Amino acid sequence: MENLNRKKLSVRIALDDISKVKGTGILFLQNDGDGALIFSVAHIFDRKISEDRINLFLNIVGDKDQVYSVHESFKLFSGSGNVKDNDIVLHPDYDKKSLDNDLAIIKISWKEWMREFTGFEITSGIEEKEVGGWGFPVSMQPQQEVNEQLIPQLKAAFRGRIENVQKKVILINYESSKVDSEIDRNNETSGFSGTALFSEGGFVGCVSKLAGNDTAGSRIFACAANQYIELMCKFNLKPKLPDSLNEYGKNILNLIPVEKKATRNFINEQIKNLIDTGKLKPCNYMGDNKEGQNNLKCNGFREICRKYWEGEVISAFCFIPLKEVKPEEVSYFCIKVQTNGDVKIVKVVFICTELTMSQSIQKLMDFSFFNTSDQKEDGILFLWNNQNDDAYYHGTLSKSDSMNIVRKITEDYLTFDIEDVQERMDMFHIVEGDKLRCNIAAIGVGQIRDTVLYSGNGNKQFMKNMLDSLIENAWS
Repeated sequence: MENLNRKKLSVRIALDDISKVKGTGILFLQNDGDGALIFSVAHIFDRKISEDRINLFLNIVGDKDQVYSVHESFKLFSGSGNVKDNDIVLHPDYDKKSLDNDLAIIKISWKEWMREFTGFEITSGIEEKEVGGWGFPVSMQPQQEVNEQLIPQLKAAFRGRIENVQKKVILINYESSKVDSEIDRNNETSGFSGTALFSEGGFVGCVSKLAGNDTAGSRIFACAANQYIELMCKFNLKPKLPDSLNEYGKNILNLIPVEKKATRNFINEQIKNLIDTGKLKPCNYMGDNKEGQNNLKCNGFREICRKYWEGEVISAFCFIPLKEVKPEEVSYFCIKVQTNGDVKIVKVVFICTELTMSQSIQKLMDFSFFNTSDQKEDGILFLWNNQNDDAYYHGTLSKSDSMNIVRKITEDYLTFDIEDVQERMDMFHIVEGDKLRCNIAAIGVGQIRDTVLYSGNGNKQFMKNMLDSLIENAWS
């Protein structure tokens, strides 16, 4: 099960003594040297809230069952000032009785062994999808004295299915492991508190509390992942941009099978030429983007989102060497597109969102993104990265498709004054409210990856022809 692949990021949390396990957490890495966070739940610290210092025994298990340990003194964050290493941040609205807002974030200092681990994507739960994670249930703790060598054996899988998604919590129907009817739900789930749950590769939340009474069956609530994002933002724990795009370049390389040697060589060449030499950096993507482009719906952190950066890197690997775009201009560049004998100057814009294309165009219109009276470009070509797809969007949106979307949106705007509509959609040259000439098109990043990178087989001229063909078809 893919959802259980994050086994090595699970953190066993014990208080005062290594044998006194209270729950589980998940290691959330930021940049090298910046320290790390552990997502968990607040109620495992209930009996320590009044104490000045809390002795934590944190154990993280690596790929080969090696155990990394942090045995240090921590304190509860007061709520004022900046969060420091060895602070435990509880949600300010945490209710000890109801376990509402049952969130905790533990900040730990950087350790060299953290370089072994990679980050994860933060996303939203979807009803009926499977979830899974790894925890340290109390029922698995041995009677004898616990030592670090035993830690890998104390892990257990937690599996379930999302029944309902609410704003702050997710209701999950979990797979019961009870073999004895005398074991109640509390004993069965104790120690799983704080277990990180993953669905389709993304982190969706942490196990919090049982749902209902014993007659409710095997159901629990999990704190939704978006609540951890909000808590991080509230206390200025939001991660910085990654230092390098090397990790994302390597991820793309891993998508190409070993027998596609020429393609792999081309990607390796781009990694060395663009990333390793420092020509292509995350900061290159944070240029003077027009307002609205980065305001489309996204439930995660773009700074650390794998799909976002891989989509950007895929685009860069194609447009920089094949269309001779300068790496420092990658956030905003134009290309020439020839259609019906005319040469158009088209701005290329990368879009990453969880919205559909029609929803995104609607939102961009609301942001007056298409009001281009001060621009010299003849149109916009979107490179579309839709995070709701299994990988990357593989379709193409032609100008005629775009026109149909805009026409429908225009009909929805009939209650507005036509001059207001014109201001919002200058790009479409609306005349008398019903005649449209659409100047936008889109190509899915997955389409570029498969048609250009994969099928191009490392031949630059062939890949250039394939990319030109994709663009011309979209712009026709």
